[in-house]
Parts: sequence; C-alpha cells; structure tokens
Amino acid sequence: NYLGSLPIFRALFPGITINLIISLLMINHYKALKKQNLCFGITVMVLVLSFGLNCGAYFLFGSPIGFSAASVLTMFIWYLLSGYFIDRIYRTNTRIHHVFLLTNIVIYYLVSNLIKNYYAGFVLNLILLLVISMMFYKKEIIYLLNKLRERKKI
Repeated sequence: NYLGSLPIFRALFPGITINLIISLLMINHYKALKKQNLCFGITVMVLVLSFGLNCGAYFLFGSPIGFSAASVLTMFIWYLLSGYFIDRIYRTNTRIHHVFLLTNIVIYYLVSNLIKNYYAGFVLNLILLLVISMMFYKKEIIYLLNKLRERKKI
C-alpha cells in the first residue's frame, strides 16, 4: 500500500540527519549561549526561504518529489546558517563537516538512484559512509578506538 511513498521517503531521508544536527546540537548551543533570539531570527529566515523554495518546487516540478528536494535543500541551508553563527561565536572553522555532510548526501542520492534493491543500497551506503568517515575523520576515529581499548583494559 505504501510503495508509492518510497521515492518521497528516499528523497527526504538525508534531511533526517540534517534535522537531527540542527535540533540536537545547534539549537541547544544557542540555548546554552542564551542566543535564543538569534536562533529565532535564523529560523524565521529559513521559514521564509522554505516557503520560496517550496513555491518554486511546485511551479517547476508539480510533484511531491519537488517538495521533498526543496525541503532537504532548506534543511541544508538552515544547517549552514546555524553553523555559521556558531562558528563565529566559538571562532571555529567547521567547513570540513559541511563538506563531509554534503559528500554523504550526494553519495546517498547516487546510490539510491542507481541501485534499486533497497537492501543492497542500504549495505553499500553503509560501507561508503564508513569509508568516507575514515577519509574525513581518521585521526578522530583512531583516537576514539584507542580510548575504548584503554577503557576495556581497566
């Protein structure tokens, strides 16, 4: 019965990760820093942008897939905007994280469009996620694995 909704879910799936990052990390950072007004302003800008992108998707595509693509694009822009202000507050540079996220999203869309078997696509996406994670965060992963080993020895 729900087979027709799978392409829409496939299009929206990367938005889940982006939304989690925004909800769990960024919004809580703004709360901890007592910058709720800045967070609210960003959210209002994103809401206006979302309206514009969804209207554009309606006129261009006229289908739920267009709305899904506009939603993921909106979430990615929201992620970038929220991260930009947190970077300025903490004086950090998180561009590598943005590239990592964007790389994973692009690879997810490529794999999910090229491989029609959902199980094989899931396994391939998981393997590619692990490989890309090692490419981007090798030092951090090795550090965490060493910490886990040390903890098991104690």
